[in-house]
Amino acid sequence: MGVATAGVDVFAVDTVMIRLMGFDPADVGVLQYAGERGLGMTDEARIDVVGPPLDALICVFLPHEKARLQRQWRTEEVAG
Repeated sequence: MGVATAGVDVFAVDTVMIRLMGFDPADVGVLQYAGERGLGMTDEARIDVVGPPLDALICVFLPHEKARLQRQWRTEEVAG
């Protein structure tokens, strides 16, 4: 991708990188649960990013074959 990220908050860094990979951070259980518990910053609108706008850097990745299984923590997908 040609980008580097760094920060003091691992959840904020993961949130930014997930977005740069073309995924929705809200689909990642560990970030959802961390945000609910106030562990780190997972609200994209509140994360300070230095450098070019994130939208200019997005490189869409394809999800792996078990991605749907990993999202079963979401109630609507478990019920569906």
